Order: sequence, then C-alpha cells, then structure tokens
Amino acid sequence: MTQADSLEIAQRDVSPDSGPLRVSSNTSHESGIPPARERLAFRPGSDAALDQLELVLVESTRAEANLGLLVRGLKHLAAGASAAQEANAVLVQELESLRARMSKAYENESLLQQRVVSLENALDASVRDREAWLVQEDAFLAGLLDEHEQKLFDVERGHERRLAELDLAFDELRLQYESAKVDVQRLTYERDAAVALLNEPLESTEPAPSPSAPLASSVRLPTPQPLPSSSHSSSSGLRLGSVKLEKPALKSKPDAVAMPLGGYSMTSDDIEEEPATARPPRL
Repeated sequence: MTQADSLEIAQRDVSPDSGPLRVSSNTSHESGIPPARERLAFRPGSDAALDQLELVLVESTRAEANLGLLVRGLKHLAAGASAAQEANAVLVQELESLRARMSKAYENESLLQQRVVSLENALDASVRDREAWLVQEDAFLAGLLDEHEQKLFDVERGHERRLAELDLAFDELRLQYESAKVDVQRLTYERDAAVALLNEPLESTEPAPSPSAPLASSVRLPTPQPLPSSSHSSSSGLRLGSVKLEKPALKSKPDAVAMPLGGYSMTSDDIEEEPATARPPRL
C-alpha cells in the first residue's frame, strides 16, 4: 500500500468523534490559501491508516529534522566557504606581498650581481695596474742600480787613476828632491871651493880640492895669471873676478799641493833634512 492510498483511506474512514479535518477544494472565496478543514465522519477500520499516517508524520518530522540539519550543515558549509574565501583573499594578498618582496629581492640580487661584477672588474683592473706599476718600478730601480753601479765603477777607476797619478807625482817629487839635494851639495862644494880659492895666497896656482866633495871635479877653475906689481887687495879682486862658476840649471817649481811635507835648510854648511811624511793611504 502506498502513502497516497493510506491517505485516501484515512479521509474516507474518519469518524465524527475523532475530529479529522479535510481540506476543501472550493477555494473560490480564498486567496490561494486552503480553506478551513471540515470535520469528516469517522469511519471504522482506519487504525492501520492512522498508524501509517503517524509513521509518515514521524518520517516527515525526521526528514524535516534532517533537512534542518542539512540546512545547518549547508550554512556551516557556506560560512566555511566564506571563511575559506576570506582566507583565500588574505592568502592572495599575502602572496601578492610575497611576490612584491620576491621581485624586490630579485631586483636587489640583480643589482648586487652587477655590483659584484663591477667590483671584480675594478679588482682585476687594479691588479693589472699594480702588476704594471711593479714592473715599471722594478725596471726603474734596476736602471737606478745599474747607473749607480756604473757611477761607482767610474768613481773607483777615477780614484785609482788619481792614486796612480799621485804615486807618479810622489815619485817624481822624490826624484826632484834627490836631484835638488845633489844640486845643493854641489853648489855648497863649489861655494866652499870658491871661498877657499879666494882665501889662498898669490903663490898658489890651483886650489886644493876637498877630498870629501864627490862633485868637486865638476867645478872648473881657470889658472890665475900672476901680475908683476899688484897689491894684495888688487890680486884678490883679480882672483875674485877670474873665478867662473857654473850657473845651476833652473828647475821647474813643483806644485805646492802635490809637494810632500819635507824640505832642507841652508842656514849652515850642513844640509838639515826634515822628515818627509809617508805616502797618503789609499781610500
């Protein structure tokens, strides 16, 4: 038996005491709302229909409760969906902000990469400049050292040459000193011979040479001619005029700077030699 059959049976078997209501189909005097239910007469044998109706009502109540729960669940679902939508919007905003931050980070990273590249290029350029400067500095210092060594070599050669010249000048001055010493001795002997000749009497024809004079033979004295009548003074004057002394050779005057600190004195007949200084040391 279906639900419609049970409803029809219930409408037909309604007793007047039970007070069931039936919806009238005459709705001409109403505005679309079903009219008041009319009490129908109760019919016997409708207990099964009532039970079935109660079951239907219970089921409808359950269905209504389920529908309420479903509506409530839908409301919760709608609230969850709205919350999810709001969360999605917030998440989208956060993603947009994160995207903006990431774009800024990418821009900063690109700027940093460009800066690193520029710094690396500058570092390479500075390294190349430093190497070139070091090469130039090494070449300049090597040239200075070579020039300094050449100058030192030239100075040493000039110093050695000057020392050799000083040695030669010293030897020459020593030879000149020895020659002057011999000349002084010779002149001294000649002077002594002339004085002795002047002091001899008229009878002597030649002066006696000094045995200690090694260079007395170099003095050339003419033989005096005796005069018949002359005084001692006139004969002495003739002898003085007749004596011929050799003119000593003139020596070139040595340089006062190159002359050694030594000399001789003629204050007396003997030659007084002064001690000569030693050769200047080599530097």
